[in-house]
Amino acid sequence: MPPVIVVIFGLLVVGVIIVTVRARRSPVQQIEHEYFDRLWILPPGSYARWEAELDNSIAGIDGKVGFHSEVRQEADEAEGPTEKETAFCKDWMSRLDDLFMLTKPAIEEAWKDWVNSEMPTDWRDVLSLDGISVPAEGDFLNPWGVTYFCKPAGHYFSIEIREGEAILESVDG
Repeated sequence: MPPVIVVIFGLLVVGVIIVTVRARRSPVQQIEHEYFDRLWILPPGSYARWEAELDNSIAGIDGKVGFHSEVRQEADEAEGPTEKETAFCKDWMSRLDDLFMLTKPAIEEAWKDWVNSEMPTDWRDVLSLDGISVPAEGDFLNPWGVTYFCKPAGHYFSIEIREGEAILESVDG
């Protein structure tokens, strides 16, 4: 076997061992929370501090909504949502029509490209809230995002909110 292959294989094995050891030291923790139905605290170095789900079967939501912090997990000690982050989630979940109005310009941009019909007046007939990324400290002016599933298009519309303005980030597909 050529020496280069042996070295590459050795590095691959070492990488797998390092990832395995780190995963055992810092596993994802599921904890109870007063608001969310499920809450996971992510290990240090993860893209977010926490992820959560809220079961909710109302018009505009098909079963559950996912949430995650926009802040990376840097601390060694597990940390869930702050009071302000939880309040942010509660507030928007109680005002789904306002959330839609905030994101509507970006949704209309995606709608033009992906759906061959006029957008109906009731967004709940065609869109389902899938998830919200929660800004640092629940501050509306920090970056955050909203994702809707568009039923007629069969795609997810991901919208970024920056300084209170909705921008179409992506459409899967």
